[in-house]
Amino acid sequence: MKKEYKTLIDNSILFTITNVGSKILSFILVPIYTYVLTTTEYGITDLISTTLSLLLPIVTLSIFDAVLRFAMNEKYDRTTILSNGLVFTFFLNVIIVAVATILSLFFLKNDFKYYIIWIALILCFQTLYSLLSQYSRAIGKLKLFAFCGVLNTFFFLILNIVLIVIYKMGVNGYIYSMAISFAVVTIIYSIKLHIWEVVNFKDKNTDILKLMLKYSVPLIPNSLMWWIITSSDRYIILYYLGASINGIYAVATKIPTIISLFNGIFFQAWQLSAIEQMESQAKDRFYSNIFKLYYLFLILATSGVFVVIKPIVNLLFESSYQISWIYSPLLLLAVLFQALSSFFGAFYIADQDTKTVFKSSCIGAVINLVGNLLLVNILGLQAVCLTTFISFFVIFIYRCVDTKKIIKIDFNLKFIIISILIISLQVVDIIIFKFNLYVQLFYFVCMLIVGLVENKNVIRPMISELRRKNVK
Repeated sequence: MKKEYKTLIDNSILFTITNVGSKILSFILVPIYTYVLTTTEYGITDLISTTLSLLLPIVTLSIFDAVLRFAMNEKYDRTTILSNGLVFTFFLNVIIVAVATILSLFFLKNDFKYYIIWIALILCFQTLYSLLSQYSRAIGKLKLFAFCGVLNTFFFLILNIVLIVIYKMGVNGYIYSMAISFAVVTIIYSIKLHIWEVVNFKDKNTDILKLMLKYSVPLIPNSLMWWIITSSDRYIILYYLGASINGIYAVATKIPTIISLFNGIFFQAWQLSAIEQMESQAKDRFYSNIFKLYYLFLILATSGVFVVIKPIVNLLFESSYQISWIYSPLLLLAVLFQALSSFFGAFYIADQDTKTVFKSSCIGAVINLVGNLLLVNILGLQAVCLTTFISFFVIFIYRCVDTKKIIKIDFNLKFIIISILIISLQVVDIIIFKFNLYVQLFYFVCMLIVGLVENKNVIRPMISELRRKNVK
């Protein structure tokens, strides 16, 4: 098998081990939350997590993304990149703690004072964790990256069980679990990477740091736009519909994590391959083949989840949360097109064109925000799901067209149109006709047959190559 395909497959297998373990552990927490926490308490924990995801790229200036990109570039010394990244991160952490202290002393009410200090501590540990994890990916220590990812989730799970289930600490238990998990795994990263031996804090290079920030800073507004699409919904729901409905929405978003799990696995491997193959003469064919197979996998996985969506929710979640299955289909479509958008987004990262990444994300964010505000009072929670889907669909179309200046992808347009039609019929059956298992099975079988027939020219050579490799 050609080296580029083998590398992508090997990395995907490794990231599968990492993500499947961590996501399974995370998924286990959802039924625990729904039985132990009220819908309001669960809504608050979801808002804390959402707020942290917003703050991380902003307060760090996305420096960890620059560490990944520049440490993979042979033109630069890896230890210099890491040293500059760490010095800059420590400086930012001092600012985070100082700002949190000022806010807690002079501006915030008692309840918020308590939370702001803990959120600041979590951010400090998370910034170091993110930087070291990206560096380990860049230098090829993928097993360490995988191990620490699973370990972080494992600690978080155990602490949640102890603090929330056994000691009934509610939201506070959730916060303590997150802070301790990031702190412990950051220490492990530091030991395994021999940070104190590798890093020279006197090796500050302002020119390198400027280049890193020139690359990473445009990713901040992109992260902000991405956050608006994926997470700002919580605040709109909280304001218009209440914290209890936010808890329902939080559970509804957990079903699509089945798809985002595989996207997370693939994207981590794909980002590395996209960067490595950007200068290859055969990159067009490689990228096109991977896209066809990836799209086939995603559309079949989405169609398959639709078949079991209602039984899964009814089986796993407490009765007050079970209505969430009616809101998951559009969120599943949103995750589908988010994954496809990320596929094309990797080309911008490989080409170091972070400004265009922001443009496409900005369009999606505006659609999401305006759509939510216009429709939430009319369609309720379903409006949030609909606008999230539309936002990612528009980003996908934009990037499909725009990346032609970087790479030429050979689309199987016929299959894309047919598959979107079939998946749309599945959504209609769930939302309008309230789910029919046999109808969903019929649509899935149709999708499977059409997908295999329309993509046989890509599937057959890959299977033949795998067989030949196994025989050798």
